[in-house]
Amino acid sequence: MPRRHADDTVRKALVLLVCVLSLVVEADAKKKRKGSRRNGAQATGNFWSVLKITYLCVFLPMVIMFAYAIVRDPISKKVAKELWRRAKGRAVAFLGSKKNRRAGARNKTE
Repeated sequence: MPRRHADDTVRKALVLLVCVLSLVVEADAKKKRKGSRRNGAQATGNFWSVLKITYLCVFLPMVIMFAYAIVRDPISKKVAKELWRRAKGRAVAFLGSKKNRRAGARNKTE
């Protein structure tokens, strides 16, 4: 059963990727209609947009699957809670001076 859920997630991610890519291509086509020129500047711009889309198609599914694996890992919730607890401790550790901490510690023990 978990395998089917993973397949559904991958399918949804790929559909989302196709939608985003179609929006990028459509936006790029609208730009070209406004100012269509046939010089080297546009040719290199087209090359870079093709390169960006290719990298997006290659690396985005890997990043999505990595994030999915992290979310599905049972220990990741415990690790995230511990990191959050330590980050909160470090973020507020400097707020009190040593005198106040010592006085507070004495008052609590008395």
